[in-house]
Amino acid sequence: MGTDDDKLGESTDELRANPLRQSGQSGAGSGQGGNHMNTVRSLGLMHDLQEYIVTVEAIAAKRKAEIDKLKEEKRDMERLLKMNKQAARKKDASLNEAPTLAGPKTGFGDIANQDIPPKVRGIIEDNRMLKEEVRQYRDKSRASERTAAAQQVQINKMKDEMESLRGQLKECKRSPGQMASEADLQAQLSSREASVKDLESRIEVLNHKLKVDARQRKDEVRAKEREVVEAKRKTEEVGEQLAEKDLELRQKVLDCRQVTKKLEKCRTLLVESRREAVHLQDTLERFHEERYGEGMLHHLRSGEASDMRVMLCCVYVDGGEPSGERELVEEEASAAAVEQVEFSADEAATKVQSAYRGHLVRREMKEARTAEEEAAAIKIQAQARGHLARKELEAYKSGQNEEDSHAQEAAAVKIQAQARGHLARKQVNQRRAEGAAKGKETTTAVSAKGTTTGAKTGGKESGAAAGGRGSKGGSTA
Repeated sequence: MGTDDDKLGESTDELRANPLRQSGQSGAGSGQGGNHMNTVRSLGLMHDLQEYIVTVEAIAAKRKAEIDKLKEEKRDMERLLKMNKQAARKKDASLNEAPTLAGPKTGFGDIANQDIPPKVRGIIEDNRMLKEEVRQYRDKSRASERTAAAQQVQINKMKDEMESLRGQLKECKRSPGQMASEADLQAQLSSREASVKDLESRIEVLNHKLKVDARQRKDEVRAKEREVVEAKRKTEEVGEQLAEKDLELRQKVLDCRQVTKKLEKCRTLLVESRREAVHLQDTLERFHEERYGEGMLHHLRSGEASDMRVMLCCVYVDGGEPSGERELVEEEASAAAVEQVEFSADEAATKVQSAYRGHLVRREMKEARTAEEEAAAIKIQAQARGHLARKELEAYKSGQNEEDSHAQEAAAVKIQAQARGHLARKQVNQRRAEGAAKGKETTTAVSAKGTTTGAKTGGKESGAAAGGRGSKGGSTA
């Protein structure tokens, strides 16, 4: 019953909300020239109204049958109640007419439970049960009457709504031409829906293709970015290499400049040596012309070219090669000059020049060696001074640590001695206190004994005896 009432209430609420609005929409659609959507809505509205009418009629028939059934049950209950009342009255009358054990006639209230016969007691219990059932039936009948009244009200409302829906159905009637146009529109709608589905499928395919293309483009962009990063890294490496090469080139340029400076020095030395050789040659020619004459001068001029070549070779070697090699060449040249059989002025000049150049080279080497030795000596002295300073610092720290350790040991010894003295003094005081307590106890005991035994002898003797015994007790303690 409750579920049917709920369904009925929901259906009535839906019809109150939807059919009137849909009918208004269908009327507006028909007024606009038979729009397709309005016609479809009108068809759906008619179908819903027909179904609703059928359901309402079924629910009304069901409720009517239930109401009839409740009325029959009510009549049966009333009939049963009447029969029960008559039977109870008859039983009460028979019981009132029967004599009691006390003597006069009384009702059931005057009869005690133990005086009632078993049969009468069963009849009374049955009567009580029947009264309870009658009360329950009355309650049920009242509740059924209330539900029936509520259902009747709902049925009346449903009848009113059915009348209004029938009026709406009459307004929504259509002609065969409208039905044919609706069928055509339905076919067009289905074709349009099919085309829309086809377009949607194509759009999905295109979206999928776009996603795939986007992924490919992203992968390509990432690959390009990686290539750009790799190219940047390579350019940085090449830049570093170029910087290193640039530094090397600058170093080479500096070396070349130094070499060119050395070559210029060598050229100037060579020019000066040539000038000196020419000057010496002139002086030697004049010397030999004055001293030996023209014959010796011709002989010397025959060996001039070879001597000049040797001298120029020695000068070139001195300007271009390192110092050690220059010394070696000069020594060899000097030895070769010494070994010559003929000692001429040219040989003497070359020997003098080689010796002078060797002297210059040795002086330069000595200066360079002294500069290197001074730098090495400064470095060694600095390291030695640092070593000595560190050694002195370590010695100072170790000495200070030893002093601190000695001070700590002395303090610990002093603290331990004071602690031991304190403990010893405490023990001595405890022993003294214990001895004094024992002496007091012995003196009191002796004095008490002397007063009891030596009362006749006098106070003096007892005092002396007590003093002697007290001193003895103190000594023993």
